[in-house]
Amino acid sequence: MISKFLIKDLFEGQEYSFKKLFTKEVVESFSFLTGDYHPLHTNQNYAKEHGFDNIITQGFLVSSFMSYVVGMHLPGENAIILSQESKFIKPVYVNEEVTYECKVTKIDLRFSTFALLYTVFNKDGLKAVTGSVLVKVREPKPSFT
Repeated sequence: MISKFLIKDLFEGQEYSFKKLFTKEVVESFSFLTGDYHPLHTNQNYAKEHGFDNIITQGFLVSSFMSYVVGMHLPGENAIILSQESKFIKPVYVNEEVTYECKVTKIDLRFSTFALLYTVFNKDGLKAVTGSVLVKVREPKPSFT
């Protein structure tokens, strides 16, 4: 179900969290969509030879789930992402479930925007990705039904 928050419905400190499992199929689908077939994302032996425990999930795949957060939950239907920044701290491995924690940190009523900080924690509870998203909340068009 899609949320329909307006800017007036949001508050600093508001949170949303969820878990995501990055299966090999998800990573392969992202490779197909983007053309990123780097062997760190496709070849377990290569990944291990280069210091990783397993195939690593593309960083932009991990951070792309902010589109899900903003477009479906916080604020949902009335959202437009204006910008996003990400810092990749630790790898997210194939078949690893991670936890996303997102928090509204600043609301600007003049421009109907808010900042959303996020952290992705790996299976060991360590920060894998951190970042921020600047979101515009649109006013819904009136319905004439």
